[in-house]
Amino acid sequence: MNLNLFMSMPKNFPLAVLFSLTFVSSSGYYTCLKRYATPRVDRDEEFYRLILDVFNDSNGI
Repeated sequence: MNLNLFMSMPKNFPLAVLFSLTFVSSSGYYTCLKRYATPRVDRDEEFYRLILDVFNDSNGI
């Protein structure tokens, strides 16, 4: 799960909606918050950040 994707959402965006859209359970989300980052997780998060940047730059197209 990409924690930064969740964290980058507006603060008032309901987590329950994100859980249902990404097929992540609330317990999985909170378990992930407690995990330590690994080099692979860091690379994956950077990759997701790049995708999100491209998506935002294209105005969501």
